[in-house]
Amino acid sequence: MIPAPLKESDFLKTYILLMVCSVVGGIVGGGIMGAILGVACSAFGCSAATMQTMSVVLGAAAGFVISYFFFRWFVIRFIVSKLSPVGGTITNNTGPV
Repeated sequence: MIPAPLKESDFLKTYILLMVCSVVGGIVGGGIMGAILGVACSAFGCSAATMQTMSVVLGAAAGFVISYFFFRWFVIRFIVSKLSPVGGTITNNTGPV
């Protein structure tokens, strides 16, 4: 069941924006990290196969990090902001969250 202030369109909008920004951010971040890694591997004389393998791993890691930050931002922006009370802060027993 969806909480009262939220609609299905809120989830759909958040999901679509997350997917688009994560893919684009992952491509850009992976490309930048791959270029930096390629230059570093060339300086150390690594083989092309080693550069390709390391670029895939580092690019995927960069994509995961970028998509995580997009996920946090979109959830806070589009979901949590509609659930929080009128002051904009959610509190628990220890203080603001």
